[in-house]
Amino acid sequence: MIETSLPAVARQFSEEAQIQYNGEKLRLIGGTFYFDEKGWSGGFNNVLGSAGFLTVLDEPAENISKSLFAEGNLFPDRQVQFDAGGTL
Repeated sequence: MIETSLPAVARQFSEEAQIQYNGEKLRLIGGTFYFDEKGWSGGFNNVLGSAGFLTVLDEPAENISKSLFAEGNLFPDRQVQFDAGGTL
């Protein structure tokens, strides 16, 4: 027999900003991304009732992600295209 209770509470916020340029032979896009999450994970797992194993969970959770990104495309003529991009 397995009994489980895994409640969790979380607050999240994210934002992305971009800037773009579309020319005849050049296209550019760049921007930034931000993500922030704070919360709590708790509860328990009980295997085989009182004769078994009990795992109690009580963990704060925090995740933060930040990035910058850019990409460019150059079209010197109709048959040639150069692409470059990156993310930090």
